Amino acid sequence: MRNWLPIWSGTVSATVAFFFFVAVDSQADDLTAARQSLEKTRLELQQQGFKTAVTDFDFSTSPELRASEAILKAASRDGLDGPAPEHPNLMEAINSNTVIVVWQQDHLKRETPAWPSTNYDLTWDDFRDQTGDEEAELAAARVAILSGPIQFDLQAADGNSMLLPHLALLKRLTLTFNDCAMLALHAGDRAAALTNLLAATHLVTAWNPEPVTVSDLTRFANAQLVFGATWQLLQTNAWTDDQLAHLQAEWAAADFLGRLPEIQAFQRASDLQAMELDPATAQKPGPGMFDDEARLLLFYRDREIEYHNAVQATNWAQMRQMPGVTNEVFFQPKSRFRGPFAMSRIHRQTLMQFQGQGIGILGHAAQAEAERRLIMAAIALERYRIKHGEYPDNLAALAPEFVKAVPLDFMSGQPLHYHPSPGGRFFLYSVGLDCADNGDTIVKTPSMEERAANRAGFPRPAPEPDIVWPLAASPAQTIASHEEQSRIDAELKTKREAGFEAEAKQQAQEAEEARKAAMKKLLAEKSSLGPEPVYQGTPLSLWVIKAGQREWFDGPPADAIAAIRAIGPKAVPFLLEWMPHPGMERPVEGFPGWDGLEVAWFALGSEGKAAIPTLAHIIGRSWKNADDYSVWTENDKAISYLGPDAIMPMLTVVTNLHGQHELWEFVHNFGNLGTNGAPAIPALIGWANDPDSWMRDGVVSALGEIGQRPDLAVPVISKALNDSDWMVRRDAGTALGAFAKDSKDVLPVLAKIVKDPPDWQARSGALSGLGRIQDQPEAVIPLIVPYLDDDNSVVARSAAYALRDLGSEAGYKALVQATNNPNIGDIIYEVQEKMRHPPGK
Repeated sequence: MRNWLPIWSGTVSATVAFFFFVAVDSQADDLTAARQSLEKTRLELQQQGFKTAVTDFDFSTSPELRASEAILKAASRDGLDGPAPEHPNLMEAINSNTVIVVWQQDHLKRETPAWPSTNYDLTWDDFRDQTGDEEAELAAARVAILSGPIQFDLQAADGNSMLLPHLALLKRLTLTFNDCAMLALHAGDRAAALTNLLAATHLVTAWNPEPVTVSDLTRFANAQLVFGATWQLLQTNAWTDDQLAHLQAEWAAADFLGRLPEIQAFQRASDLQAMELDPATAQKPGPGMFDDEARLLLFYRDREIEYHNAVQATNWAQMRQMPGVTNEVFFQPKSRFRGPFAMSRIHRQTLMQFQGQGIGILGHAAQAEAERRLIMAAIALERYRIKHGEYPDNLAALAPEFVKAVPLDFMSGQPLHYHPSPGGRFFLYSVGLDCADNGDTIVKTPSMEERAANRAGFPRPAPEPDIVWPLAASPAQTIASHEEQSRIDAELKTKREAGFEAEAKQQAQEAEEARKAAMKKLLAEKSSLGPEPVYQGTPLSLWVIKAGQREWFDGPPADAIAAIRAIGPKAVPFLLEWMPHPGMERPVEGFPGWDGLEVAWFALGSEGKAAIPTLAHIIGRSWKNADDYSVWTENDKAISYLGPDAIMPMLTVVTNLHGQHELWEFVHNFGNLGTNGAPAIPALIGWANDPDSWMRDGVVSALGEIGQRPDLAVPVISKALNDSDWMVRRDAGTALGAFAKDSKDVLPVLAKIVKDPPDWQARSGALSGLGRIQDQPEAVIPLIVPYLDDDNSVVARSAAYALRDLGSEAGYKALVQATNNPNIGDIIYEVQEKMRHPPGK
């Protein structure tokens, strides 16, 4: 045995080594082959004329265009004081084909009620004050807009990270010029009305958008806004043929389809760059990554060809039969990506879900093209009426004097539907995306209740009605419509509230039965607790349960907080029994939930310090499983509310468990001490340079919540603004806002990060920090508002939360009036409820 064992061992070792080197060589061969296949695919596409790198694109502009861009930025709401104005609905339908002439009304209708009243009326004087029609910046912008093409200087090399701040600017200016046109019409100033409409129109027709999906979607959305303004303008016969011919020529020059294939080309180059920079694969690329890159190149080649073929179609009925038109198709990699490529894919799909509303970008382009043709046909009809004193019997009479040929519906390829109507008006409509004649049916404006219901759920696919150039509602029709809508809104609200009330009663009855059973069992097992404390006839457990419930969006009920504080230290033994602890790791049915218990400890504060020894013992134990960890975290939160006596036990735990990643949560909870946590600041700063980024993040968050000792805290937080971890940078911006009263440098620093951040996460944190500067709303609101329409939904939501957190009427109004971004609909709804139910009302 001893003679052959070494020989056998050596043979095995040699065999293992052989297969190891063979495997390594095989992997290297696979990697080389995959890389060569990718380069071959890239080269073939380049030879065929397809762009494959972001360096193939140049979005820079001339000095003249950059000068115009600066003028537009100065005129946007970014540079004007106060919140953006409310914008009237210029296509408020009262039936299937009749719309209210807004500028003829005695007052405007708010989309949301005034704060703190519930009045929906907006006077023309208030509307004029909000719009700022006399601002010099707007006058300069009108001149710049009408002087030539519109384009914005952008960094194509940034690919998917390219910033697009001008999109919100363009929407805001379009709405503003529409508003100015309505004000001028109401005042009888026809020349000013036409100038403002031409400015809004030129923002759409003369803008040469960068080849990015969201940019074209913004253009199409703005075109729809101007469609409504143009209809409003043509409800008066005050125009000359030359004026209308000028307006008609603006729309004739617009091209909504030709450059759409370039979107796929730039997306290909941007996604390829993002894949190559993905941190999960960049340092150690494998064959799978190269295979995915080659697949991506071919995927977008096919999409670009599909788009190119689609835009050559003469109508939507022909186009929608082509592949990849009616639904957006997204590239699906086989490898796992976690970095910029994965983020861009998620963002793109979310954008199409919300902003696309179930319609692909080609469908939106087709709608814009159909609207463009309707506008030109309507203007041609007005020009015909000016010359002949009446509208023609058919559209053929317009050609060739007022149009080159009979106006065709882009949707069907057939002539637009038209016939004169009694009263000297006319019907004109396109059949819409379904290519079916629905009898000139348009979508009626949803009620407030319907809008709220839509915000609460997922976006629904948009209906496919006809695209109508509607009739004007008579004064009597307008009054009757408003009265009927008010009645419907009231009925829906009553029905909804009754349903909620019945459901709440049933749930309350079931919960009360469970509570009584649980309390009876607890007091039988632990009679030493004595009777449950009662305040104003209601037992402690019910007050704690109520404390875990929110009334609207104003936080825990004030009466529950007051009751728990009135009961005081007598509540401690019961709260400890209801808390998760060894042997009772999960909530017991009938006992107050952990949310209510956390609020109860917060309410007691230092009055609950008798619980500190028990809670300290629990959090000092090690944990072995998920249940243990849940117990630890809930008790950790509880002790952090109990005043300065909790500091030493908490510091002891951090010291004993130092080095464990989970401690970041514990460090973060020091912020729950509020100003009582000031003695802990030197110790917290000691962990500011911890190698664990989660610990560093916990430190800056806690320092911001404590909000004391700016001499120690501000330098640490300021340094964290440049941390290597995006999460720390983000939360440092939020924390810094707590010290604006203590340092005049805080606001300028946050403003700089908002405007020129190292990344979008830092911008979102800085926006949150601005939301904490409640004593300077006039300074921070203009910094926040531009980002409500940001392409990045996280940034948009951060801006919305910041305006909400300011707690001022100006902040609330800026939020509910300045945007229609569906990504923040729930926050807008929350603030609307605050405005309808202000504290103390």
